[in-house]
Amino acid sequence: MSPKGAKLFSLSIVLLASLALAACGGAPAAQATPTSDVLPPVTAETFSILAEGQVVPAQSATLSFQTAGVVETILVEEGQSVKAGDPIARLTGSERLRSQLTAAKLELIQAEQALDTLNKTAALARAQAELTLARAQIELQDAKEDREKLKYRRASDNTLDQIRADFILAEDFLDQVEEKFEGVADRAEDDPIRAAALSQLASARKARDRALYNLNYALGLPDPEDVAEAEARLQVAQQSVDDAQRTLDKFVGDGPNTDDLALAEARVANAKAAVAAAEAALADLELTAPFDGTMVANNLKEGEYVTPGVAAAQLGNLSEWKVETTDLTELNVVDIKTGAPVRVTFDAITDLELTGTVERIKPLGENRQGDITYTILIKLDDQDPRLKWNMTAFVTFEQ
Repeated sequence: MSPKGAKLFSLSIVLLASLALAACGGAPAAQATPTSDVLPPVTAETFSILAEGQVVPAQSATLSFQTAGVVETILVEEGQSVKAGDPIARLTGSERLRSQLTAAKLELIQAEQALDTLNKTAALARAQAELTLARAQIELQDAKEDREKLKYRRASDNTLDQIRADFILAEDFLDQVEEKFEGVADRAEDDPIRAAALSQLASARKARDRALYNLNYALGLPDPEDVAEAEARLQVAQQSVDDAQRTLDKFVGDGPNTDDLALAEARVANAKAAVAAAEAALADLELTAPFDGTMVANNLKEGEYVTPGVAAAQLGNLSEWKVETTDLTELNVVDIKTGAPVRVTFDAITDLELTGTVERIKPLGENRQGDITYTILIKLDDQDPRLKWNMTAFVTFEQ
């Protein structure tokens, strides 16, 4: 309790004690002469509590920047009225942040367009996935067949029969040509008939050797390099089928691929977050009014560096005044209820007395000079144009 409030409270107690003594002492009651000036007896109903307080606006706020910077422009001076959302002052750097915001918004548009396209082309993407799977399955079947051919021989039975027949025919033809050549072998080497028979014999031998090579190759085991190549082709084909099947499985109903959808949605969410961050950073450069009111104090100067959280301006709604007191201790606050009537006088306006009610009792007490005191807010029934912020007020709580 302040010294002045304590003094008033003490005077109240002294007055009550004096009245009590006057009622109990002195001449007997039978000899007392009643007059119209006799005070009524003091009872619990007429007991009151006095407290000192201050005049405060219905709304008030101490404003500060949320980021450090240099004051670029002051838009509202002390005494000017503002509306909620009006800018009061601005820091430098808004051009750079606006550029970042524009880039973030562009990315958001592109991300949303990509998501929209993904949803609209889901049926086409599914058809393409089905086609890719079908082609991969065909390639896998061909790779299996080729690998199967290399398991035992280089050629199938039908191919081997054909190669063997070619060799028999070539060998038989060679026998015929050799027999024919024997008939002219004794002729001179420059004899045309002998030369023609010799040429035919050489060709027949080459054909027989080629057929024999083909037969031996077909009867032999596959070349290790051919087997390795066929095996690798088979593995690649199988992997392609598995990948194509997994891709197709990620299509649910008529919707897009779930992985693509999740990626597109994440891109949109990230773009929205970037826009929000850029907007917040830009907003941090501007000090705005949280409600309609009057700028009662502005501590800013253009070109001056400001620190986050340091009071920059004071805003108040001066259309309605209330009274706030922190003078009530834990011993007397228990007797005061919300809605209780009060009378308020003012140190600077001696002819003014207003009535009001207890609007709010702050439940948390604070230690003030060894006493636990509580803050009480008084709503006045009437207003007076002479009231000013922080004027001293005296509140009488009627009991």
